[in-house]
Parts: sequence; structure tokens; C-alpha cells
Amino acid sequence: MVVYADAGYQGIAKRPEMAGKTTEFRVAMRHGKRRVLPDTPEGRLADLVETAKAHIRAKGEHPFA
Repeated sequence: MVVYADAGYQGIAKRPEMAGKTTEFRVAMRHGKRRVLPDTPEGRLADLVETAKAHIRAKGEHPFA
């Protein structure tokens, strides 16, 4: 199972209750770290990945708003 989460869930995979689980996490980058991404091809790619994560996460959050 793949779980998409916002930046508040940083480090969730290291929590004791997640030991032995096969869940894969796609956690958003913190805003301050994303803001200072370099203007290089790698930085732009990382920003696109973060945008894709946000789009996927929004699909699950909007019904609960």
C-alpha cells in the first residue's frame, strides 16, 4: 500500500508502530526546504515530484473539506 501524506508526517516510517509493515510513504517536502530548491534540472524535477504528490493528496482531502 502507498500512502501520500503532508509534511506533518515526516519520519512516519521510523515510528515503532510501523515496524514490520509493508506500507510505502510518499511524504511531502517541508515548505522551507522546497522553497530553496536550486534552479537546476534536478531542482525543477524535485519540484515537479512535489507538485504531483500534492495533486494526488488533494484528491483524497477535498471530499472531507
